[in-house]
Amino acid sequence: MAMTKSLILLCAILAACLTLAAASWSHGTATFYGGDDGSDTMARVKGDNTGWIQMSRNWGANWQALAGLVGQGLSFSVTSTGGQTIQFLNVVPGWWQFGTAFSTNKNFIR
Repeated sequence: MAMTKSLILLCAILAACLTLAAASWSHGTATFYGGDDGSDTMARVKGDNTGWIQMSRNWGANWQALAGLVGQGLSFSVTSTGGQTIQFLNVVPGWWQFGTAFSTNKNFIR
């Protein structure tokens, strides 16, 4: 399926982050590429020990959440401009480290 027709989640936990030495607070980003259903309008992240946390658009297709998620498995929820929501449950394992990337080929239904 063409790149423009699928939604690919690339969860890039980047080394360019703000990490407090005394706490497990970190800055991570997730990249969502939208397809025919429209651009993404809302993204949320959920750690193993948290509820859903609203993410803010950093730039382009990159989203960020300023939350203490180090050491937790991560799930994501993305809502398109067409109002369709798709969840990526447990897509990032709890052993992730800064600089690692994970992907899934889950798609919005046309």
